[in-house]
Amino acid sequence: MKKVFIFSLLFFIISTFSFADLWDDPAFKLYKKAVYFFNQKQYIKAESLLKRSLKIFPDNFLTLFLMGDTLFVQKRYKEAKLFYQKTLKIYPSFLEGYERMAAVEEALGNYYDAKKYYLNIIKRKPNNKEAIKGIIRIGLYQKDLDNTLNIITPLVKNRKDKDILLLYSRLFKNKGKLLAEADVLKRIDNKDNQIKKELGFIYFKLKRWDESEKWFNTLLNKDEEVLFALGIIYYNKKAKDKALLFFKKASSKMKNPARAFYNIAMILIEKEKYKKAREWLLKSVDADPNFKEAYLELGHLEEDIFLNIKKAKFYYSKANKIK
Repeated sequence: MKKVFIFSLLFFIISTFSFADLWDDPAFKLYKKAVYFFNQKQYIKAESLLKRSLKIFPDNFLTLFLMGDTLFVQKRYKEAKLFYQKTLKIYPSFLEGYERMAAVEEALGNYYDAKKYYLNIIKRKPNNKEAIKGIIRIGLYQKDLDNTLNIITPLVKNRKDKDILLLYSRLFKNKGKLLAEADVLKRIDNKDNQIKKELGFIYFKLKRWDESEKWFNTLLNKDEEVLFALGIIYYNKKAKDKALLFFKKASSKMKNPARAFYNIAMILIEKEKYKKAREWLLKSVDADPNFKEAYLELGHLEEDIFLNIKKAKFYYSKANKIK
């Protein structure tokens, strides 16, 4: 909103005052001070000054508009709406006024009215960023995905804006069209680590291990989620030693490493390293005392490998108490 007021102040000067009278006009002085306090995020002071300015000049649309914004940022949406309506009554062709009406209707949960305003803005200015984002958000709120895609797809065809494309990708995500979601995300700057991570997980969900691995390995700093996912990827690619390495790396970063410990144990069982597997399973239940699968595996090891029926019964009993 801040940049609007550079324009607003200039327009206020041109449309309202003669240059000879400008600096002595009390309404302008109050407005100018209000702009300063608004930009300093001192909204109560700005509001007080605007009220005084409106007493002198009640029909100046830019003072009304700024009052609407001052109330909007304080989340006083119903009051803000009244000032935006007054603004448009005085200046019906003021595009920013329609943008604010759309935003305030959306904030109030009046999605039908908000969408009408956004569509009206798009008719006048098809590349309007806030209107495009607003239509997508409302489509997501209302789960009106197909209709929203029909409206928005032609408008975003050549856009590179990260915020727009992220919202646009969510339309496909919510439809379960993961490849279409990935295609949209690839249009965003490929230096963005969060995008790389999201692409890695999209291909992970699709079990396209090579593509998932490629995206994850472009990340210099891998968090526990990525390290754990790489462990699963390498396990599925039959690279068990690599899988062990990544599960161990993941466990060192996880708040609750029980699942990583369990996966390590299961690989060690496949490699017939039963004693080491038991150690990792015990670490797993230490990390999460309610980890039923780990207790069951401990029971199986004691019963089938170490032939310790007493211990096996103990672990099975532990597992059975967990819902």
